Amino acid sequence: MGMSLKAFERMHVKPDVICIQETWLKGVLDFVIKGYTSLRRDRQGGNGGGCAIFVKEGLQIRELKRGDEWEFIAIEIWSKEGSIKVINFYNPCKQLEVEHLEEVWGGLSRKVIWCGDFNAHSTVWGFKDDSNGRVIEEFIEERGLVFLYDGTGTRLDVSNGVESVVDITLASKAIVWIQLASLVDCSLRNIVLSLCAAFA
Repeated sequence: MGMSLKAFERMHVKPDVICIQETWLKGVLDFVIKGYTSLRRDRQGGNGGGCAIFVKEGLQIRELKRGDEWEFIAIEIWSKEGSIKVINFYNPCKQLEVEHLEEVWGGLSRKVIWCGDFNAHSTVWGFKDDSNGRVIEEFIEERGLVFLYDGTGTRLDVSNGVESVVDITLASKAIVWIQLASLVDCSLRNIVLSLCAAFA
C-alpha cells in the first residue's frame, strides 16, 4: 500500500514519470523530488485534492493542458520511439460522465497512459460496481483502452481495514507493447509508473 519516499530513494532504477493524486499542495508549498521537473495542478480554494506529475530531468516534455473543473494535467513526452501522452487525473468524488472523460482526453493521440484516482468501483477491478465505475468501463470500451491492474487494493480504509481500488491506470493499445517497467508498484495509492523501457 503505497511507497515511502525512503523506498523510492533506494530504488536502483528510478521511474521516468511519477504521477501523484491528492497532493494537498498549495502554491506556497514547494515540493521537490531531486532529479525531476514537476508540473502541478493544485486545488483552487479549499483543502485537499490536486495532482502532480514529476518527470525525470533531461526528458523532452510539453504540457498539453490542465483542468479547470476537473483536477488533471496532461503532458507529452518524446523519445526516439515517438511521443506518449500522460494524463494524471484526480476526481474529488464527483459524478463522472463519459463526456467529462472525453473532455479530459481532448482528442489526444493514440499513444496515451492515463493514471488517476477516479473514485470509481467496478467488478472489473474486483469491487462492487458504482455509477463512476460503469462510466469508466464504458470509456475504456469506447476508446479501446487497456486496464492495467494486478488485483491489489490501492486505498486502505483505516477505520475498518478494508482495501478498495480507486486508483487505476489505463493505456492505449498502441503502447501496451512498451514494457511498463513493472509499473513499479501497482498497489501504490499514488500511482508511480516507470517508462524506462520507452526512453532508454
